[in-house]
Amino acid sequence: MPTPARLLRLRFVRWLWLGLSLIVCGLWSSSALAGTVVIEPGREKEVLALLEPFQLSQEVSPGWKLWNVVIRPREISLELHGPGDPPAKCLLGMRHFSERDSRTVGNSKNFSFYYATAPAAGCRAAGEKLMAAVRRNEEAGFWRHEVESREVAPEWMPTWEWVLQDPLFRLAGFVALVVGMLTRELIRLPPRWRLGMLAVLALGVVLRLTLTPAEAAFDAWPFSRVPMIAAQIWHGPYIGKLSQGSPYFLTEIIFKVGLVFGLLGPAVVFMHAWRMLGSHRAAVFAGGLIAIWPSHIRFSHADGTFISSIVFSGMSFALAHDALRHPSRNWRWCALGLLVPVGLETFRLRPLNQIFAVLLVGAALMLGEGVPRARRLLVAGVVSVATLAISVPEFLRQYSNDLHNANSDLLFSTLRALFSYRLNTLIRVDMTPPLALVMAVVGAVALWRSRRRVALFLLGWLGLFFITHSIIKPDSPLMQARYHLHLIVPFALLAAAGLDSFARRRRRLGWTAASMLLLSPLVHQRFIRDVDVNQPAEHAFVMTLRKAIPEDCSVLEYVGDRPDNSRITRLGLARYKATDKDFYQVLPVRKGEPNIQSRIADARSRPCAMAYLGIECFVDGDPAPQCLALRNAATGVVREETRDNVIYDGNNTFTNPQRERFTMGLYDLTAHGLTPRDREPRDREPRDLQPHGSVNPP
Repeated sequence: MPTPARLLRLRFVRWLWLGLSLIVCGLWSSSALAGTVVIEPGREKEVLALLEPFQLSQEVSPGWKLWNVVIRPREISLELHGPGDPPAKCLLGMRHFSERDSRTVGNSKNFSFYYATAPAAGCRAAGEKLMAAVRRNEEAGFWRHEVESREVAPEWMPTWEWVLQDPLFRLAGFVALVVGMLTRELIRLPPRWRLGMLAVLALGVVLRLTLTPAEAAFDAWPFSRVPMIAAQIWHGPYIGKLSQGSPYFLTEIIFKVGLVFGLLGPAVVFMHAWRMLGSHRAAVFAGGLIAIWPSHIRFSHADGTFISSIVFSGMSFALAHDALRHPSRNWRWCALGLLVPVGLETFRLRPLNQIFAVLLVGAALMLGEGVPRARRLLVAGVVSVATLAISVPEFLRQYSNDLHNANSDLLFSTLRALFSYRLNTLIRVDMTPPLALVMAVVGAVALWRSRRRVALFLLGWLGLFFITHSIIKPDSPLMQARYHLHLIVPFALLAAAGLDSFARRRRRLGWTAASMLLLSPLVHQRFIRDVDVNQPAEHAFVMTLRKAIPEDCSVLEYVGDRPDNSRITRLGLARYKATDKDFYQVLPVRKGEPNIQSRIADARSRPCAMAYLGIECFVDGDPAPQCLALRNAATGVVREETRDNVIYDGNNTFTNPQRERFTMGLYDLTAHGLTPRDREPRDREPRDLQPHGSVNPP
């Protein structure tokens, strides 16, 4: 019997741990501390509305025109052109209102204004008019997240501040937590099964390092979106310190972080399955299924947040189960404290991840047989309070305008998707192993007979995500496979239960089925490695251009109506000397640009000038007239590639649906000809950058 003093100490430790967990939760959830995006993609019209009545390419004050508007995560730059040949130029910057220094020339509700260099008198007059327009048009609350009012150079930060503030160390701590919990579970396994699980984990690593398409852009908006965790790490102090000597490009961080989560997936699902299914055999089968699952392999080294969502949600479930059932009282409290930040990160990764909060509460209340009622209510209450206090307000702030999609049509969309071979990836034999579907049905029946609550929970989980994802109807099954990554964990758990049932009752048949499933990566290799679709193909092409474009070179890029979706801006965005740096001067050319010849002439007046033309040319025309003008003005081909047009997402649909091929390229615009870089010969004239006729190019 513990003494009163010992009981008092235990209570003190518990409350101290919970308090520290809430502090960690606040740090983890702080967008300001992590340096997350503060001007989200897709707000171009809102920014241009701030400047009304002034419009692009029109005069603001005598002789001075608003020539360009560049929207960056933390800043808006207004480029003004004045009289002269070449024209005089100046930049008016708009930052968060808390960022003020000696260059600040004015303030508004949302912004502080500054000039990048000392402006001419005419530019200053134009700038005053633009600042007045912003003050007149703006409303409070433009910035969706708060930002830090000051930044400390990494070299001046003590080590303890790095550990507290740097998201890379938080990620390292999370990986250490996964490895520590995994090690404990492996020790608990019988020797044969321990070797089998280690072999499964090794197979998963090998498949993701060899078969997975490396650095593939499978997101719907790969040139404008930044996965949250990658953005936090990229802006963190440690990357700032490393960038003192050489730049760290944003794309490098995005894909490396994605690969880390891709490698962790099988281990996390193994731990989750053991707790939920109550069988070490079923847990090893579940981890093995994720290790060889075609869609998980396909997306394990890509951009996007679905793979990281699988890892964080799996850890949330594992911690919730430990908080309920673990034999060690101390670890139960630790698991409950860790559940808060890990769960909140799960909910923040994707809009529909709010469903995981409902599932976690449901797991605490439904799957807690034999657990004291007070403990179940405590776990459910902690998740509910954290969700309602932090996650739900953030969700409503960002996505309240999209809630109208959840209407009565959702039921009909779900039924159509359920029986559609194109939209239901779980029944597509080229994406999901057919034997896994059979095992999932067997598992559902077996669980219904033995552990009905678990069966209801897994079927409900599968159904909730299938229904909510039916809102989206992608043009390509390859894009649908990305959305349906949310379905593979409950599906794999059901299939693992089926394999476990066969292994116990019909041993030879069960192991035969498991062996056949091991061939899935080989059978589905074509699906796993299929990157011959227009947007991922363009991304792969753009990534080859980094060494072909000199630093600070001016690049005219046709961006249509989406200036935030610039390919070359994403290519050149780097962290250098602890600051964000654009390695290329991108000059966006918009749809319907009336002054394209003057833009070309202006670019040619610069030491280095190029043009990039990609699939946006064919989204807005066949191709868009501005693209034809830029191509005709080119003095040389830097690099060029022609690909088949296979639509990946609706935002890549061409104006001419009959066009079978398209050309993307980087072209020299300098008046004196090619700059000294590796060039392709000029004698190839790409016919699909000419007006499209009745015959497709070869």
